[in-house]
Amino acid sequence: MATNYTGVLTTAIGIPLLFVAAGLLLTLLIVRTQTRTWLTWLATLLALALLLAGVWVFEMDTWRLWPYATDSQRVTKGATVAVYCTLWLAVLVQTCLLWILRPRRPQAH
Repeated sequence: MATNYTGVLTTAIGIPLLFVAAGLLLTLLIVRTQTRTWLTWLATLLALALLLAGVWVFEMDTWRLWPYATDSQRVTKGATVAVYCTLWLAVLVQTCLLWILRPRRPQAH
């Protein structure tokens, strides 16, 4: 039985959660004209919670996967770290875009 569980938290929990979050935020961005304000707030709160959890997962597990020049699995480890960081940044950018591209209500004069 394996005793080294490095990367399990990243590959089994972190990457799938960030992938689902990025997909849901992308869906909200696509249908943003029909999105209610409460849904935008809820999506933002969930995204911020996932972003904080993502930082925690990186601190606990992902940084151990950082590839070194002498590592025989540097391509696999580097790809895992790159996918994780890319998904984390995608969730961050989509959360920002959800607020920047939000349709404004016309102001009454």
